[in-house]
Amino acid sequence: MPSGRLGALEIDGTTKTVATNYGAYTVPASTLASCNINICNRGAVDATVRLALIDGAIGSIADEDYIEYDVVIAAKGVLERTGIVIGAAVTVLFRSDVVDVNCVITGIEEGA
Repeated sequence: MPSGRLGALEIDGTTKTVATNYGAYTVPASTLASCNINICNRGAVDATVRLALIDGAIGSIADEDYIEYDVVIAAKGVLERTGIVIGAAVTVLFRSDVVDVNCVITGIEEGA
């Protein structure tokens, strides 16, 4: 089963625009993932981010899906969530209000 970097996404302002929900990683079917999620603000201004675990389409996010909501990450700062276990077909959703912010998911996948 895969391990290490499971997914990554950068809000760059061109292919990935600000204030838009994106799936950074989806756990494959019949699989369980134990992971860490790091959000890095590489920019010179504070970033407001959202992080959610959703079990449906990106457009069907519900309030109970959020694990971080409008959290401010200082310029050059990082937010780290560790020890997150995610079930099959669940997507890590990421959003930022500014560019130069990225989300990296590391961990291990194993059969459910």
